[in-house]
Amino acid sequence: MIFGFVIWSILALAFIFLSIRVRTSAFPAGFFSGLKPPPVRDVKAYNRALSRLWLCYGLFLEMLALPLLFRPEGVLYPILAVLGLILFSLSLPAIYNRIVDRHRAEPKNR
Repeated sequence: MIFGFVIWSILALAFIFLSIRVRTSAFPAGFFSGLKPPPVRDVKAYNRALSRLWLCYGLFLEMLALPLLFRPEGVLYPILAVLGLILFSLSLPAIYNRIVDRHRAEPKNR
């Protein structure tokens, strides 16, 4: 299970580094790599909120990985960890939409 912990931790660290990169960016960060970020009122506040999202996701992943160090070989915990990962991952777009709604720039009148 040590190998699983190392792989899972590398993935968690990638999201934590993404969080740091988003927080220090001068431009609005996108949620998906292929999409343009929405127009926002305050870039710093938007990036800070998105950075917190990625930081929480990375820390949650790491918390799911910690028991892999202390559990003997078994089937139950890895299944629960993957289910927790799936459920939290499915909630990310909903949380992102709330961030965008909160920071979206007002449309200009023509």
